[in-house]
This record gives sequence, C-alpha cells and structure tokens, in this order.
Amino acid sequence: MFAVAYLGLDLTTSTAWVWVLFPAYGAYTAVTNGVGRAWIADLVSGARMRTALCFHAALGGDSLVSAGAWPGSRPVQGVECPSSCCTPQWR
Repeated sequence: MFAVAYLGLDLTTSTAWVWVLFPAYGAYTAVTNGVGRAWIADLVSGARMRTALCFHAALGGDSLVSAGAWPGSRPVQGVECPSSCCTPQWR
C-alpha cells in the first residue's frame, strides 16, 4: 500500500488523485506502526528493548527520507527550473 501510494503521488498529474492517495499513505503508517513496535517488544528482552525500538524508529525514518527523496528528485515534465534554485548560491 505504501509503495502504491508513493508511486501514485509521483506519477499523478491531478490534484484529485493526490486527495485519494495521501490518505492511503497515512493509513499504511497508522496500520503498521504499532504492529512493528509490538513485534519488537515481543522479540527483545527488557534490557535491550529501548535500543531495539530506537533502532527500529531510525530505520523507519531513514526509509521515509529515501522514499520521499526518490519522487522529489524526478523532474516534472513541462516545468522549467528557475535559475535561482538550480545554481549554487555561493558563487
């Protein structure tokens, strides 16, 4: 569901589809976030649970950043990039 929502948000050209796909993206997180934490709590002993949960959160955050950067890195067809955002400002 997550991949379908992200791919759909990347490929859509209609704002109506954004309104359909964005809740699907949020629903995936709502459904799976607590399940993953509960699974880790069952697998790890008490002394290492905090480390395991933090590691899980870090991996999830890194995954979200990379998943968000992928569609954001694709050029939008028919849209020219203004020179102020495409050239380094330090020159």
